[in-house]
Amino acid sequence: LLLLPMLNQILDIFAPAGTPIYSLSNGVVTRVATSNNGGKVYGTQISVSGKDGYPNLFYTHTDSSQVASGDQVRVGELIAYVGKPNSPE
Repeated sequence: LLLLPMLNQILDIFAPAGTPIYSLSNGVVTRVATSNNGGKVYGTQISVSGKDGYPNLFYTHTDSSQVASGDQVRVGELIAYVGKPNSPE
C-alpha cells in the first residue's frame, strides 16, 4: 500500500484492484452507490456514519461491496474490494 499525506482531511491509499477493504470505523453504512460526478467516475462509493467516537468515513473506487445501506459495521470488518480508478466498477 502507498499512503499519501493528508490534504483537506482526505487520505488516498493506493492498492491493487481486488485488495480487501476493511472498515476503519464502527458505524452504520449510510450509502452504497455507483457514482459519476461531472465525468469523474468513482465506482461504488460506501459511506459509513461513525459512532462510538469514530469519524464518518467515505470509501471510493470500490468493487464487490460486501455491505448494504443500513448495515452495522465494526472496525476490521470486510466492506468491499478495491476497484479500478476512473472506471464504473
